Amino acid sequence: MPANFRVCSLNTANSFESSSKFMAKALFFDFYGVSLQLNFLLEDQHFLEEQLLADFSFFRRAGIGPEPTISIDISLAPASLRFSGTTWFRTGLCHAKQNGVIRSCLFHGGNQIEDSGNEFRRATLYVKSPSSAYEALYYYILSAVGEALDYRGIHRLHAVAYSSGNAAFCLPRDSMGGKTTRALKILASGTEKLFGDEVIFTDGVKLFAFPIRLAVRPDIYSEYTHVAAEPFQRSLGGRKYLVRIPQHRVAMESDSFQLDLAGNSLAFSFKFLLGLGVPQMREFMIRPNSIRSLWTIFWLRFSCLRKLLRHR
Repeated sequence: MPANFRVCSLNTANSFESSSKFMAKALFFDFYGVSLQLNFLLEDQHFLEEQLLADFSFFRRAGIGPEPTISIDISLAPASLRFSGTTWFRTGLCHAKQNGVIRSCLFHGGNQIEDSGNEFRRATLYVKSPSSAYEALYYYILSAVGEALDYRGIHRLHAVAYSSGNAAFCLPRDSMGGKTTRALKILASGTEKLFGDEVIFTDGVKLFAFPIRLAVRPDIYSEYTHVAAEPFQRSLGGRKYLVRIPQHRVAMESDSFQLDLAGNSLAFSFKFLLGLGVPQMREFMIRPNSIRSLWTIFWLRFSCLRKLLRHR
């Protein structure tokens, strides 16, 4: 059993204590070199586990090394939990504070994440309700994984990308720009394969898939009801239909792709350099703690951008 595992049992809706009643369960993922370990310290984790695997099954592994890049304990919120520290940002999704090296995010719905560490991030998600806890964990994972990949020279694009035969196409677009609709059309009737409809990874030379579920608005899904989907009510964005990308429809990494910027090269470059392009990966606004770290990431993105623009 890994060293950071604990053995717990639940007593009331607001407390838990150590016990030998049940063993913690873990899930392991690897996102292009960023390893993630989730330690479930709950008696009933089925909803969370099911939803996370629906999004990240492409990256699931049987095990990872002894020191994961990101490790998250998931447990019931104790009655004594306090949300303290100095406010460092607020969004419609969460309120974040920092007290020394501990960062705390109070998520919409009452779930709280406490985060510490930089190179190896350690966090605890305190669960209030399973459905809203899934969203908190989902956004936190996207944000933390995205930051860790930045340091490895793999960066995020807010885009839809697909492959057709030996060619691949990447279309960065803003929200409401038709990315999900195009991806849904491909799944419904085409033979092309998807890298993803919202988040695409690149090192400037290759595209890497990030096949999380498509989140489709009801008005769009009404034209594709023959495609299997799961209705889901999001805290932000309202009701959506979540559509899985089948494993056989996931595109493999490609260094032969065309970047279609629709004539907006300057706006794209600005957003890419500042990391403003992917809403799902900045909800928690996890940022490096020093000017040196910010400069490092900026330079890595700049180097990536120069290579990326050659694909126009």
